[in-house]
Amino acid sequence: MNHVVNSPPSAVAKVVLVLEALPTCRGISEISRATGLSTSTVHRILQELAALGWVRVDSDHRYAVDDEENEAHTRCLGAPVLDHHGMPVGGISVSALAFDLDRAKVRACAPLLITAARDASHALGLPNSAPPASVPRKRR
Repeated sequence: MNHVVNSPPSAVAKVVLVLEALPTCRGISEISRATGLSTSTVHRILQELAALGWVRVDSDHRYAVDDEENEAHTRCLGAPVLDHHGMPVGGISVSALAFDLDRAKVRACAPLLITAARDASHALGLPNSAPPASVPRKRR
């Protein structure tokens, strides 16, 4: 992450740390050293991300981001739009060819996309203090 946080990292911040480490670190111990998170925390996060389809595990039990859509060479970012109960009612996404939407552009676009989805959710009555309902499953 690019900023200093004085309080312990939130669950979301831990997931982001793990995902940011994946392009260069693929094993649990490597990711743990790169992020400063315990190996058990890294393992739990990776298992959940793999179950949701956001990362893949190879035969050597090494992890990688599964960041392309069903169509070859296509990448999509998405964020849920939540209703006043915190339940998903829609979404906002950006899709592009993978070579046009590289990791640097993903890091630049993701916060803007999340802000747009949050603003739309607030317009639908989501309170500022409402936690997200759940982590959406990646479409297959």
